[in-house]
Amino acid sequence: MLSKNCIFDILNNKHIKIKFNAKGNSHVVNDYLRGLSGFDKQEMMILDKLLKDALYIRSTEKIKDRKDKIQRFYYFKDKDREFYYNVAEEVRELRNGKVRLDRFLYAITKSIKEK
Repeated sequence: MLSKNCIFDILNNKHIKIKFNAKGNSHVVNDYLRGLSGFDKQEMMILDKLLKDALYIRSTEKIKDRKDKIQRFYYFKDKDREFYYNVAEEVRELRNGKVRLDRFLYAITKSIKEK
């Protein structure tokens, strides 16, 4: 699938880099295979462009009680249709003791939870 990156300017001049990785791609493909109506196979190959054109909606506060290392989600709305791109933020501890935040496309949904 995709291995490209997108860089976004979101609120308060915060820049985030969004990647496409195997973990996220697996979830996105499952969303598609479960019958995400109105989303076609060709669009799977241009997800980077669709995401780049999407409108930032909001992010969640830090998430608690997850078994993985995801700590937050960012939500983007497709500019033309009722699809939302859910971007996960995962904490990764580096060998030197520093922490890196990796963000990747995690899901495509028809709606997002209210705050």
